[in-house]
Amino acid sequence: MQTKVLGSGCSKCRSTIGIIERTAHDAAVEAEFFGYKKNAFTGAARMHRGYLERADGGTLFLDEVGELPASMQAKLLRALQERSFFRLGSEKVTRSDFRIIAATNRDLHADMAAGTFREDLFYRLAVIRIGLPPLRERPEDIRWLTERMLQQIAIEQGWPAAHVGSVHARRDGPDLERQRP
Repeated sequence: MQTKVLGSGCSKCRSTIGIIERTAHDAAVEAEFFGYKKNAFTGAARMHRGYLERADGGTLFLDEVGELPASMQAKLLRALQERSFFRLGSEKVTRSDFRIIAATNRDLHADMAAGTFREDLFYRLAVIRIGLPPLRERPEDIRWLTERMLQQIAIEQGWPAAHVGSVHARRDGPDLERQRP
């Protein structure tokens, strides 16, 4: 399991984005979420503020929350309920007040039935649920998304406005889907 910060918002919006991937140890995930004190473990040369602390006063977006290991699910639930946590290696309570947005492509109801996702965490996170079908089921959105991405790239690069125009190949089949091993 691995977590990465994809980006941080401005100092006014104070948002933090975390993505969870199944490639590292639970301890590394815990260090990214809760932070750690200097010398808390080998290689901890300086104090590190985790996702929860950096999101204080803002929003924490967790992508692929369904991939969290059971031990982290319990710790995240406790932090959400108490609005506080301990950095690794610290005895001092750190307080943090933030909104949380969680996303997953997993069927969390099936995971709860299988015992791999905590029901209490699910109901803590699922205050407002928004279901979004995969893009392969919404081909009409492809043109709009392509236009938006081209516009954003043009702005970032200082290029003239880019448009898909009338040349828009309609493609059906596996090329529209992300292939998984």
